[in-house]
Order: sequence, then structure tokens, then C-alpha cells
Amino acid sequence: MIGNNGNRVTAIKYAYVHSFFRWISFGRTKRRRILHRQNWKKNRIKTSNTMINTKQLFLALSLLFSITAKAQEIPQEQTEEWASEIEKGEIATYDSVSVMSYKGLYGLVDHNGMPVTSFKYSSISKFSNGFAIVRIDSLSDEVFENDLSETYEKFGIINSLGKEIVPVEYDNVSYFKEDLGMITKNYKSGFINKEGEIIIPIKYNSVELFSNGLALATLIDSLPIKDSEFFNFFYKVGFINKRNEEIIPIQYSMIIDHFNEGYFIVRAFDMENYNPSNLYTKEELSKGKWGYFDSFGKKITPLKYDGACEFSEGLAIVNLGGEQLALGSNKVDGGLWGFIDKTGKEVIPLIYDEVWNFSEGRAKVKLDGETFYIDKTGKRLE
Repeated sequence: MIGNNGNRVTAIKYAYVHSFFRWISFGRTKRRRILHRQNWKKNRIKTSNTMINTKQLFLALSLLFSITAKAQEIPQEQTEEWASEIEKGEIATYDSVSVMSYKGLYGLVDHNGMPVTSFKYSSISKFSNGFAIVRIDSLSDEVFENDLSETYEKFGIINSLGKEIVPVEYDNVSYFKEDLGMITKNYKSGFINKEGEIIIPIKYNSVELFSNGLALATLIDSLPIKDSEFFNFFYKVGFINKRNEEIIPIQYSMIIDHFNEGYFIVRAFDMENYNPSNLYTKEELSKGKWGYFDSFGKKITPLKYDGACEFSEGLAIVNLGGEQLALGSNKVDGGLWGFIDKTGKEVIPLIYDEVWNFSEGRAKVKLDGETFYIDKTGKRLE
């Protein structure tokens, strides 16, 4: 504790300190902790020796509240109670450890109820493959007009031994997938491994978790967009591998149907004719031509189609001349339809008014008002 003169009057060893002051109360919202300050006539408390800023006082108090259980002795009856709950199966256990709460904070204990970690976490998630996501709340030094102080949430990852594999310093983290986890700091994302080493730099505006050795990554360019308050950025997407190599360059406006039969459907805005002095509408930016890449980053078709669909039985439906049905969609109406194979060859010419996916070696098509079936060579079936 600290006295009115700002000097420390007790050792900093407690996990929880109840306030002496009636004008301080504590509350918690869904995602943030709030300190309520009431009946303060001034923003500073005058002492005999100095002026103590009230924000500094609250920061000091919040520090005391977060001192961990390892810095104090947890009563024996508490550890015995935990051990009893674990033995009875009342508490979920993972790899011989359980998540427990003490004085409003969380930590890990073993089957005997003895602490494995400090009790310093605001939350601990369920374990997944030996790892759990942890959160620590810290008090903001900003005081708002309504006399509230907001807490910041920082995330990290611990293992079942209680070791912090990923430091609790990120704005967001994910579980590991394919040995890498996503981390976010200051609105940028990258990847970290199970040893806590940053493998992919924290530079992307967003990323998706790795799948089949590839991860979707997004970068944002600021573009002048006409008559819009919300669509003032141009999103460029591509795929990176675990060596941070761009397998599909991060320059396309959309990639859909990730890894369908080993292929990606890609659309590009016409950047070749882009003029930064022009004002574009969001509809104009949503337009572009579609094409296909394989999982090695090889372009198997030019980006020339107005509509493109996923592969089914080795063939994909493509369209020329159709009109986009919805903003950002690869589905179109009108135009002519046909099929390509996985080499990009148009094995069934784009002559049909409507087509359907192949099923059991045949597809329904419509031509000049007549509906019938064709095989994979385009031959009409009777």
C-alpha cells in the first residue's frame, strides 16, 4: 500500500488489495474492466510534500491488484479445496493441470492443488494440443470525460507446464495450426512458432491460418474512392508459404474457393489501367477478370473470365460476357458458358446459355432454349 504522502507503507506482495476509499468502486464490462471515480472535486490530491496525479494513483493500485500468487502464500485450505475438486472430477484437467481462479485472477494448478503458474491472468482458454491462450488486462493511462478508465487486453500462449511460449504482449493470438500461430500487434499480423520465434513478420493487414502449407495474406492500399465513406481502401490478397514467400503474389482483389481440388480462383482489379488521380466507385473496384492458379503458384489460365466456379470431377465452369450478380461475387448472369480442365484448356467450348456441374461423368446444359446432357468431351448424350 502507499500512504497519503506517496510513500510505500507495505511490501508489494499481495495478489488482491481491497480499497479503503468509498469513492472507488470496481466493475467489469463484457470485454473491459472499468474503474469508477465518484465525487472528486479536483483532479489532483494535495499532500504535504508533492502533488499526486490521480491517474498515477489508480495505476499504482491496479499494479497491486495484479501481483501474482507466487509472490504470496496461498492458504493451505485453498490448495486442499482445489485438490479435492480435481480428485472428484469437478474441474476439467488437461495434461495434469487445471485452470483455477484466485482473487479474481487465473492460473494453473497441478493435481495436488499447488500452483504451476502465477495467478496473474484475466482469462485462460481451454487447452488445445497442449496450448492455451491467456489474457492480461492492464489499466489505460487515459481518463475519459465520463470519468472512466479503460483497460487494455493483451494476449499470449502458455503450454501445459505453465511456460509462456508466446509473450503476453499481442492484441490477438490464435491457436497453433500446422505448427504456426497468428499474432497481431498494432493492426498488423504475422506468425509465430511453438518456440516463440516470429517466423512470418508482423506486417500484413490480415492473415488466415495455414492450410496445406499456405496462408492467405492481405495488404491494404489507400485508394481514392468516389461517393463512399466506408470503401476507402483497396484490399490486395495473395498466398504465402511458411518461408514468407509469395506463392500467389499479393496483388489480387479476391481469391475464393481456397484449395478446391488443389486450385484457387483468383480475380484481379485492372491495375494496369489504374489512374491514381481518378476517383473510383466501389462497383468499379469490385470488377475484374477471373483466372486460376494451382497450389504451387502457377497461373493455369489468363485472368480473362467474367465468371469462374470451382472444379468438380476435374472440370470447372467458366463464363465470358456475363454480368456480375452481386458486388464481389464470382457468380454472373448471361453470357456464354463452358468448361476448362486443370491445365486451363477450354475442353468444352463456351457456347452454352446455362450449364451445371458434372456429376457421375455428365453435366446438364442449355442451348438455344433446349436442355440436355453432355459428357466430358462435350458430346451430347441421348
